[in-house]
Amino acid sequence: MSTLLTSAGTLLGAAGSRQSRNSYRRGAMNGQKQRNIRGVGLLVIVLAVGLAVLAGIALLQVLDAGKSPVQPAGTASESAAVPPQAAPEDAVTVRDLQTMVSGTDALTISVLGDSTGDEPGEWVDLWARHLSKRGTVTLHFWDAATNDWKAHPIVYPGPDRAITVWNGSRSGASHAYPLEHLDRIQPSRPSFTVLSFGHNPAPERADRGAAELLAAADAKWAARVPAAIVLQNPSEGLWEKQTADSVAALRSWAPGAGYPTIDVNEAFRVHRGLPDLLTDDVHPNSAGQRLWADTVAAALG
Repeated sequence: MSTLLTSAGTLLGAAGSRQSRNSYRRGAMNGQKQRNIRGVGLLVIVLAVGLAVLAGIALLQVLDAGKSPVQPAGTASESAAVPPQAAPEDAVTVRDLQTMVSGTDALTISVLGDSTGDEPGEWVDLWARHLSKRGTVTLHFWDAATNDWKAHPIVYPGPDRAITVWNGSRSGASHAYPLEHLDRIQPSRPSFTVLSFGHNPAPERADRGAAELLAAADAKWAARVPAAIVLQNPSEGLWEKQTADSVAALRSWAPGAGYPTIDVNEAFRVHRGLPDLLTDDVHPNSAGQRLWADTVAAALG
């Protein structure tokens, strides 16, 4: 009996030992699997980071290689020796316009603008009177109701030289309005054009509107027509930002496009007080109109 018990104990001990060894083996195998999984995971992370770095480097190389040597209008490449906004060869200068005004040949001026100059007593009219020192001025006003010229122009007698001013200014207009009516609003080829826009909201930015309008006029007359760009008076209240943005856009664009500017905006700013020059938030009063006309006359003659 004791022999049987001893044998049974031996068998049980052996079985326990095998079970223990098997559990150890299984634990070791599980541990190895976990280590393998962690190793694979770490490898995947390292590979992913490496691929991301390589992709980033490749993308930078592609972007750098893809830079075009042709830059948008008004810009220049970093290695270019010319200024960002180099004026075209056929650029017009203030001196060119002054020469036309002070000459003896017949002169035709197209003024395209808004309500700041569309009526008698405003800056276009005052400037026309000033021009009568150089010739007999015939001043035409645009009729906004009929989208055509008024039947009876104003004549300011002067020396024996014909000066014609087609004042196509219209209340509420932006560059888009004369572009729409260009067939009639410039009835004859002008010696030069004066653009005065910016107060009124427009379908596009003021510089783009000016560029499109002048390009259309050039196409109509099959030649580049000289032009001057008026930087309009500052506004107040709800109009302040609209005017400021337009003036800034035109001031930046005009030199590179080959057009001189007439800085009415600055003339108003250096005055003792803007409200003293306005009838409301936008429109100049009689003193403001006189300042505007004097600024144009000082610039062009």
